[in-house]
Amino acid sequence: MGRWRRESRRVQPLISVITPTAVCGPHVARAVASVHAQEYPLVEHVVVGDACIGAARVRLDALAGGPAARVPLRVLNAPPPAPVVASYRPARAARARTIGAGAARGVLLAFLDDDNEFEPGHLTEMVRALVEQPHLEAVHCWRRILCADGTPYLAGASPWEGDPGQARRDYDDLVEAGVWVPGTNLVRDRLAAHTVDSSCWLLRRELLDRVPFRRRYSLREQGARLGEDVAFCFDLRARGIPIGCVERYSVRYYLGGFSTHATRDYRRIE
Repeated sequence: MGRWRRESRRVQPLISVITPTAVCGPHVARAVASVHAQEYPLVEHVVVGDACIGAARVRLDALAGGPAARVPLRVLNAPPPAPVVASYRPARAARARTIGAGAARGVLLAFLDDDNEFEPGHLTEMVRALVEQPHLEAVHCWRRILCADGTPYLAGASPWEGDPGQARRDYDDLVEAGVWVPGTNLVRDRLAAHTVDSSCWLLRRELLDRVPFRRRYSLREQGARLGEDVAFCFDLRARGIPIGCVERYSVRYYLGGFSTHATRDYRRIE
């Protein structure tokens, strides 16, 4: 790894990590710390508040006024969205991601949700994969699924399905597809077999110009609670975008956020 860094200094691109947040809770500091701990030398972090007001705005302002660190941190607070976007939370999340991408200076974009973490070396391995495979437009990694308290999630059921019986069946399907390593909290995100979580991506900036995060959803999609991250995966797959996988568990994915609060069945709407 060290030799690669020395030999590729001339081609090391700036990475902009974008973190959308609605409430700017205490876990945001954990996400920020994981970005600042990355060894990759050319990183900026853009945190986008989703029209934060009241206590959330106070916490967002405090984040902006935090101590200086090696990784530049910029904090934006998006204005209230139009009603068509405000009525559906994934549309708001897509809007925040798009605002962050527009403000980013990097030629490569990563997304880190406000309750997740990058593990050490994550960005170095991701950018290495893109530099060494210039035909790829994006790469992704794998993740560890954790409970909100940081313990491994070992329930043997999909946490993204509200019905217990269906959750167990979905888990078995993920195991059979090679996505979930049985008996562990390890998830091998695969675009062809499942989806890729937004925190696992590293993208070339121009990809988002052609395949943006969706900001409009049909009533059918809203009824299924289709997330903007999964819709993005559908769109990549439909367009045949060349992507690669860094076969490394380098994202710590915490349960308890938006994606695990309700039943979602993406297979019925793709």
